[in-house]
Amino acid sequence: MLRRLLSATLLWILASAALAQDRFLDAGGVRIRYVERGAGAPVVLVHGFTASIERGWIETGVLPDLARDYRVIALDLRGHGNSDKPREPRAYDELGLDVIRLLDHLGIERAHAVGYSLGGIIVLKLLTTHPQRFLSAVLGGAAYRRSRSERSDRQAEAAAREIEAGMYRALVVSTAPTDEAPPTDETIRSRSREIAAASDLRAHAALMRARRWPALELQVVPGAAHPTVHPRGLPRHAEFLAAIRRHVARAP
Repeated sequence: MLRRLLSATLLWILASAALAQDRFLDAGGVRIRYVERGAGAPVVLVHGFTASIERGWIETGVLPDLARDYRVIALDLRGHGNSDKPREPRAYDELGLDVIRLLDHLGIERAHAVGYSLGGIIVLKLLTTHPQRFLSAVLGGAAYRRSRSERSDRQAEAAAREIEAGMYRALVVSTAPTDEAPPTDETIRSRSREIAAASDLRAHAALMRARRWPALELQVVPGAAHPTVHPRGLPRHAEFLAAIRRHVARAP
């Protein structure tokens, strides 16, 4: 029984290693690692902050399972895994563009996309900038990120400084279940040590400071109603019009 268990474990390790054969893409001077497995409709997997292909998709079983039926492509985001780790915030302005570059590199016109956490934010942003490149999108553990403000920039800088010191407090606290007790200081320190041991702290801090690339703005108009309910609803609302003008004026 033990021999069979060990054999099965060894086969899983070997299968995981085979899945993780490195390939690399030159993304504007940044070396991006990716893996590809399976055949069929293309599915691109985009992992979360501090994760990698292994931790995000192989160890969880997502990649090997999907590869039974699809052509699955996963990448290590810049600053993560075995991809290059730039240490200047401006390098992360192209974080999402690396996904498009990878599709171009592989000659894939359109793909299904799966993004988790930061990966979900990236996919959500790409749906607004490159909608023609995606067949569908699945977002897990992710939401839009508000546009920049002085307050958000201060919070990002504080989190970046903590990361440089090996502490991922903001990440651990923000991703903790809201229906459970908040993580203790010891939990935060322990989880931070685990993350830091496999991370480039300066690269992660730079990414934390580069907050403008994924911003999607939520504009709440108090008292507005849908025009089917109220004839003087949202489309005629002055705040709605002002929000449109602000957004269009900021667009590149």
